[in-house]
Amino acid sequence: MKPEQNKMNKTCLVWALISLLIFFSSSCSKNDDQPNQKNKLAWAVGAADSTAYALVLFSSDQGENWIRQGDTMEAIKDKELSSVFIDPNGLVWAAGSDATLIKTADNGQKWEKVKVSFADDKPDFAAVTSAPDATIWVSGSGGFVMHSSNNGINWIQQVLPFFNGGLVQGITAVNNDLIVAVGGKITGTGSDIDGAIAVSRDGGKSWGEIVLADNYGRHEWIGVKHFGNDHIVVYGEQGHYSYSSDAGETWINDSLSISGGGGLPPDINGLSMISENNWWAALDLDHVMLTTNQGISWTDQGSAGQGNMFLMGIDHANEHVAIATGASAGWPQAGKILQTTNAGTTWMVKYQSDAPIFSVAVNK
Repeated sequence: MKPEQNKMNKTCLVWALISLLIFFSSSCSKNDDQPNQKNKLAWAVGAADSTAYALVLFSSDQGENWIRQGDTMEAIKDKELSSVFIDPNGLVWAAGSDATLIKTADNGQKWEKVKVSFADDKPDFAAVTSAPDATIWVSGSGGFVMHSSNNGINWIQQVLPFFNGGLVQGITAVNNDLIVAVGGKITGTGSDIDGAIAVSRDGGKSWGEIVLADNYGRHEWIGVKHFGNDHIVVYGEQGHYSYSSDAGETWINDSLSISGGGGLPPDINGLSMISENNWWAALDLDHVMLTTNQGISWTDQGSAGQGNMFLMGIDHANEHVAIATGASAGWPQAGKILQTTNAGTTWMVKYQSDAPIFSVAVNK
């Protein structure tokens, strides 16, 4: 072979190798970006606005921008959606008043009503969540809970006596077996409501009641969250919360030292556990608070936008990015969505509405 031909062949070979490297690098980059894009998805839900349809809001960029979904869906007309959750299979569920339950399997391009039959009066749904095996759990009024292991085709319904007809306002599936439900127990006439905590350790086959020390059950519970298989926090009125680090066997009672309406601490309406130590909390009177030591101390991070708001829901994408939702404390009705990208050093308003926004879920 002549020297010129040999040199030409080597040059072609080098360029071929470079082209292959660029191709594979591009392919890997696309594959690497895919999970990051998925983790940027978020949904928020709320009451019906001036259009008469409940709010279903979607963000594809961790809460920076929001668009409306399902705004002509008959199932959410004149309804209030109080909870939204993303299950392990990527299905998004939203639950609310008058036994309203909807889901989407395509990131909200199409929402569908989940049909559920009831032997008695339909409850108002307050919370929806999922176990690791994608069993869906829903709780609501009248001590009601139900779960489905086939994406909502069939449901097992139960009325838990520990709530004495009260609202089961929060529910979490720590794992496939350990389910914790919290809310209010009707103890008398009028507004006499204590707190109740129900626990199942066999996937809902049987239930028991957790009774906290020092009569801490006198506080009505609003929600419950968990991290891993052991760490559980129940939280509720007047800044009270109780924490377990052993899957609910023992509990540490505590409360926030912050003034709210009438000189009492504000209610904790939402909680997001970043880790076993780090929790974000959304409270009445426009407070966002952060603890980095399992609730031993808290930092008040303030808020943004319209005041006289109750912050209702909060969820995180990571330790830096979180989203909170708000509802007006009075009239006129209003709602807002806040976002932080710097661990709460600053919070910014990203969406405002003429209806309360109650819950947010961020894909992780």
